Amino acid sequence: MMKKLLHILTYTFTCTLFAVFTAHVQAQPANHYEVPKTVSKITSDSDIISSLEGINKSTINLSKMGSQKSTNESVQRYAQQVLMDHQNAAKQLKDIQNKAQLGETTSADRRKLRQGSNDAIKRISNMDGNAFDQAFMDQQITRHQAAIQVIDKDLINKAENADLRNYITNLRAMMDSHLQTAKQIRSKL
Repeated sequence: MMKKLLHILTYTFTCTLFAVFTAHVQAQPANHYEVPKTVSKITSDSDIISSLEGINKSTINLSKMGSQKSTNESVQRYAQQVLMDHQNAAKQLKDIQNKAQLGETTSADRRKLRQGSNDAIKRISNMDGNAFDQAFMDQQITRHQAAIQVIDKDLINKAENADLRNYITNLRAMMDSHLQTAKQIRSKL
């Protein structure tokens, strides 16, 4: 009898511990990966393009997941809009790169952005329902804030090509709009 009671207590303790651990992991902010808020070194318009490609690509990857996985209509619409906007922005950036005959570089910052996006996707991919929607919107807020900070501190003032400067100004305005919408949606989840 004592052995059976000990087994039941051990089982109950293990289940409780697992439930607490699972709740703790799910309660961790989805943005614990530090998004670069400044770029390493910008020496040319090609470096700027590389960083901007990283911003667009990481946002596209995360938004694809949000549009496919969310069950909340507002979150889905937001993710689809962000996806479409950044796909268009990526195409415009490629056109500027080709027109100006700027070389292709792959900066460390672009790799950091890509890794951060992959980490975020892995972290929230196992979530469902409202927990996913909240984590997704938290990521959108964090990533858009960081991208705007990079644009303001490191990119817009260093771009030499006029088309690229104009592109950056428009991208920043678009990202600010995304950020404000993300904050509104997140406050309602």
